[in-house]
Amino acid sequence: MTAKRRNNRRGRRKGGTKARNRSARSPEIRSRRGYAMSVLRSYVERDGVERAAETMGADADAVKDAIETGKMGGGLLDAVNAHVNRIEDAKRDAERQRTEAVKYSNRGVSYAHRGEYDRAIQNFDHTVRLAPNIAAAYNNIGGAYNSKGEYDTAIQDLNQAIRLDPNFAAAYNNRGSAYDSKGEYDSAIQDFDQAIRLDPNFTAAYINGGSAYNRKGEYDRAIQNFDRAIRLDRNLAPAYNNRGSAYNSKGEYDRAIRDLNQAIRLDPNNITAYNNRGIIYYIKGEYDSAIQDYDQAIILDPTNVEAYSNRGVAYVNKGEYDSAFEDYDHAISIEPNHASLYLNRAAAKIIAGDNSGALKDADNAVRICPNYVSDFVDNRFMRGGMGSVERAIELVSSQIQHEIGDDRAGASDYYYIGVRALYWNDRIAALRAFRISKALGYSDCDKLRRHLDNLV
Repeated sequence: MTAKRRNNRRGRRKGGTKARNRSARSPEIRSRRGYAMSVLRSYVERDGVERAAETMGADADAVKDAIETGKMGGGLLDAVNAHVNRIEDAKRDAERQRTEAVKYSNRGVSYAHRGEYDRAIQNFDHTVRLAPNIAAAYNNIGGAYNSKGEYDTAIQDLNQAIRLDPNFAAAYNNRGSAYDSKGEYDSAIQDFDQAIRLDPNFTAAYINGGSAYNRKGEYDRAIQNFDRAIRLDRNLAPAYNNRGSAYNSKGEYDRAIRDLNQAIRLDPNNITAYNNRGIIYYIKGEYDSAIQDYDQAIILDPTNVEAYSNRGVAYVNKGEYDSAFEDYDHAISIEPNHASLYLNRAAAKIIAGDNSGALKDADNAVRICPNYVSDFVDNRFMRGGMGSVERAIELVSSQIQHEIGDDRAGASDYYYIGVRALYWNDRIAALRAFRISKALGYSDCDKLRRHLDNLV
């Protein structure tokens, strides 16, 4: 008797446990069915019964019955759950792709900061393949191509960034920089202005716009842009440096020096500011001060060709020819295809009485650019002692300024823009300008052809 009752009690405990397990599963089943029904209703409300059934891969009558009765059969439940699973799988795949895209993008940014633009572009291309609708990816690619000097390709990618996000201020700023590098200053300024409209505190856009105005020769408008950047941030060394450059172009040398002093105070390693201040001291005839600034630029960057060249010119004006030749020689050893270095050294040799040495340097300049005989150097200046290479450069520089000052740039304008670019050893800009000149029908075909043959 006792044993039997014990067994019965065990049985009741066992049965009770089963009942509790069944009741624990029921809410889960009801919850799954309820969720599936809510999903189905949302599709039917949005698309109608037929479209909803097609989307779920289910029978339309089954969908209609479920909506009317509030009850869902097992087959329809499976179809709805399968559809939901597909959506969740797609979301997970998209998230994985996005995570991978961000990884490639960050890696590309790191390469770009190191100046490894080809590797940066490879990574940004992976980003675009994984996430083709991210405007920032195209902006990054455009920035890398811009840094490589491939401005047209940069503009194409930046156009796409702007199509994807018309309010992307950074993309307008970067595209403006590409137009600026192409010499298309009006297009550049339009983009910088749009970047500022989208982000009124975008100091880089003010600075870039000011630089474009400066290159157009509109110095007052350039200064206005730099003023705005400085009002937003009084610690912007580039804004003071560039405003100083604009004041220099206006001939307001003391104001220029004050701005360059401030640029150097804010950034004691600003090589450009030392070079720019040295140029102004040179213009004012303060050669020792100029040389001190060039010395500092060279200390900061021992490969700075511009500083060696400028210091050489200052030494020539002090009559210290040996020091000048040492600077020119050093600059040429760093950049042997920089034509202006040979021309400056030739001018110094003429003054020092070394006409044969000057002719050799002129020949080197002509080797780099066959048209320098007519564009810059008339050998009579050297053989007859009738002048100097510097005078020839001054004359052609005046011609360039005259041509660029005309908004209706023509074939001749672009030819001289190309000559100026070659003088500063910017072969990419020179090639672009000469090709435009050819397309516009420049009259001296032989000179233009020699330039193009020399560059291609």
